[in-house]
Amino acid sequence: MISDIFILTSIPTRKGAREGILVLIMEGMAVDLPNVASNISDIPEQVENGLSGFLTPVREVIALTKSTGVLIEENSLRRKMGAAAREAILRDFNLESNARQLIHMLQAACTSISR
Repeated sequence: MISDIFILTSIPTRKGAREGILVLIMEGMAVDLPNVASNISDIPEQVENGLSGFLTPVREVIALTKSTGVLIEENSLRRKMGAAAREAILRDFNLESNARQLIHMLQAACTSISR
């Protein structure tokens, strides 16, 4: 593997705009990489702090550095978090499962409209 950790910091724009779900984080998680990411927007819905990576406050370079250092130093934790990250992607972003849920929601909506 070329990488051992996926790091992505995110900050709001001057007008306060923020990102939503980040595909880059999902891609890192899918290949067993633990994340170090900003605790902003929808990122906490993707990265479970302490389980699949570490969330750090926006613009807190020291927290980002410490979290990254922990993953560099602790090989077993890094591998454990990477495995948890992949499991989360397979569980939460499964195309077949999500498509089934969407079908059920649409069928329920159509049923309630036709009544």
